[in-house]
Amino acid sequence: MIKRNLNQEEAIRHGDGPCLVLAGPGSGKTYVLTNRVLNLIDVHNVSPEIILVITFTRAAALEMQQRFIGIIKNNKLSISSMPKFGTFHSVFYDVLKNDFGYNSKSLLTTGDEKIFLSEVLENYKIKKLGFDYISNILSDIKHYKLAVEREEKFIPKYLSPRMLRKVLDDYQEKLFNNKKLDFSDMISKCYELLSKDKKTLSFYQKKYQYILIDEFQDINKLQYDLVKLICKSKNLFVVGDDDQSIYKFRGSHPKVMVDFLNDFKKAKVINLNENYRCAKQIVKFSKLVIDNNRERFDKNLVSNRDEFGKLEIKSFVDSTEENKYIIELIKKYFRQGKKLSDMAILYRTNLLSNSIKMSLNRNGINYIIKGEDKNIFEHFAIKDIVSYLRLSLGKVSPSDLLNIANKPLRYISRDSIKYKNTSIDNLLDYYKDKDYILNNLYKLKSDLNTIKKYITPLAIRYIRTNIGYDKYLKEHCRKNDFDYEEVEEILDAFEEEAIHYKNIDEFIEFIDNYKSDNSAKDVDDNSINLMTFHLSKGLEFDTVFIIDSNDGLIPHKKSIKENDLETERRLFYVAMTRAKNNLHIYFTIRRFGKDFKPSRFIVEAIGGQNG
Repeated sequence: MIKRNLNQEEAIRHGDGPCLVLAGPGSGKTYVLTNRVLNLIDVHNVSPEIILVITFTRAAALEMQQRFIGIIKNNKLSISSMPKFGTFHSVFYDVLKNDFGYNSKSLLTTGDEKIFLSEVLENYKIKKLGFDYISNILSDIKHYKLAVEREEKFIPKYLSPRMLRKVLDDYQEKLFNNKKLDFSDMISKCYELLSKDKKTLSFYQKKYQYILIDEFQDINKLQYDLVKLICKSKNLFVVGDDDQSIYKFRGSHPKVMVDFLNDFKKAKVINLNENYRCAKQIVKFSKLVIDNNRERFDKNLVSNRDEFGKLEIKSFVDSTEENKYIIELIKKYFRQGKKLSDMAILYRTNLLSNSIKMSLNRNGINYIIKGEDKNIFEHFAIKDIVSYLRLSLGKVSPSDLLNIANKPLRYISRDSIKYKNTSIDNLLDYYKDKDYILNNLYKLKSDLNTIKKYITPLAIRYIRTNIGYDKYLKEHCRKNDFDYEEVEEILDAFEEEAIHYKNIDEFIEFIDNYKSDNSAKDVDDNSINLMTFHLSKGLEFDTVFIIDSNDGLIPHKKSIKENDLETERRLFYVAMTRAKNNLHIYFTIRRFGKDFKPSRFIVEAIGGQNG
């Protein structure tokens, strides 16, 4: 049985007035929140109807409600009604629906948002680049709105700033004309309407006199302003960890904790610094990492557990060696009786998962992807390279030939590529009177003959450099406001994977048969978990592998350029503290044929440990 500490009990017994609870990883914040609600009802005689508990996901809200019901049953208590448990969007959508005439038809689903945006984009000459260009641009729009709300500068990833503003204006106009709201606008509309309608505002100020907020570090400015507007009683109890504030791109920032103390001068601060999840060595090392952040509350983070735990920090020559070692270690843990579902492989970006996914596939180890699983072989640039590889083997198809005909530019028209009996020789005959195109075709034919003589990685390198695909791609991305560096990374990863297949035919067969249908639906004891650092937040596993912990990847090179190292350090800290007993942190010496260094976060922490 877990022995609870005095700080937890102090937070639970807190009565009226504002309170900030700093809750580190595994410190029992759900226990504190649910028991505080019970204490308000049972000890302070607060009516359940005037208590509102807000968190950020439906799953978290449901879990908290169920935990609360469980506490009531265990204590054999009887209450007249239930407090309100919900997300920001569910709570304030109810306000819009009940008081301002909105309904389910007024709110766009994610699918509807994409449809609206795609209709807007038809007015612009924006090429369909990337895995899902609609989702990418929609992401830029949402982040831009939040940046404007916080009065922060935002640099779009997928469109130029000028183009993004044009698209956004048209998108908002389309929403207005159709009397629709998207999720980004729902909170702002609720704030706007309540600010104008004092009678309705007064109703909700009386309705919710005790407000508790979970994951407070994830709140954005508008959500916080709306809570302050409603919480006239100042009985605001917030639980969060500034060290786990990782959603800056959604408008959240650890500064919100400081803002809270400035807005509520008499707020009580309670520090939950004992970690019930992680073994001692994991807590100690993760603390050495996060202590390098300056914008944070000072905390004496300690493990409540007696177990020392296992921490392994190891370097490898390249990702091939890294993956081989991970596969063997997974098998070893499995033989020792650990379930695959108790293990997780975490990575900074989805791109970094491709190599390990392919290794798991080759070794017959099942895995589940949390979040969207983007198949690297569906990327437009990869499809272009694969078309070249197929054509080099004499497997001429109209689609492959059409795909690469003018990449780089060869002045080959679509009409010249017949849908039957297509071949380079037929094209030579078609253009027999045009010498400049004939020269291009002879060069293409010679290049294809050269490619088939090479092993697969060298064949890809030849396509990118000698044929000039990289040069074409760079200009193509520039014209279409797309991030060339992102595409280049994907091609580098693809080329690196080809090392496992010297024969082009075998590589094509692997690509054609590659499975990418492992998106997480249900818990599966026979599958290991794969996810990004962001998606791992709130989860815990017996054993965690953090892969590719190299500088430029962790922290990401874009964050290094934008001087956003503190957010990246928090992200790394979140990933490490998912591990209960075994934490493996790996990095490579070489990647994509280039020299790499270990993450500066590892170097800092080891230096601190030695000091």
